[in-house]
Amino acid sequence: MMWCLHSRTRILYVGSLAIAMVLVFGAPAKAQIIEHRLTASDGAEQDFLGGDVSIWGDRVILGAHLDDDLGDRSGSAYVFERQGDGSWLETDKLSASDGAEGDEFGRAVAVYGDVALVGSLDDDAGQAGGAVYAFERQGNGSWIQVDKFLSSDASAGDQFGFDISLDGQRALISAPSDTDNGVQAGAAYIFERQGNGTWL
Repeated sequence: MMWCLHSRTRILYVGSLAIAMVLVFGAPAKAQIIEHRLTASDGAEQDFLGGDVSIWGDRVILGAHLDDDLGDRSGSAYVFERQGDGSWLETDKLSASDGAEGDEFGRAVAVYGDVALVGSLDDDAGQAGGAVYAFERQGNGSWIQVDKFLSSDASAGDQFGFDISLDGQRALISAPSDTDNGVQAGAAYIFERQGNGTWL
């Protein structure tokens, strides 16, 4: 028995019997990449959509903290949901019930199930103390604000709500400029959602 190479055909001789073996060389398999680009239906220059993002299953929320619907840099957040054909549809746009110029609502966002939390740089005093707004998804797919909360020891400049992580009924919220342990020493707060929808 011997091998004889001819082009892409190998001839295998077994005694007086010749068996031709054709080798098929294919291109390496490539991973298929599916890309979806999300943009706001009313997007405008310098809105900063996607400054912060969060995803849970087939639902995403994108912050646009420089959106100016309620005044310069008042901010907003957009909710998208994945459709049966794999596309993503914008289903709601969130804003603070007391939104105002400079709030930068949407600087931090988090979504888990039918709950979304959105951080705002400015509190009611407008001094960058920070606040977080809680929204709940309704049966018709819209979202309503159900709560607004601050840190228990809020003070100007804390930037409470600068970053948010949400898991089930529990939220972790940062205040990187908190000064209890010195200038910009920072802190983080754990909140838990109560049966009535409020957060403590």
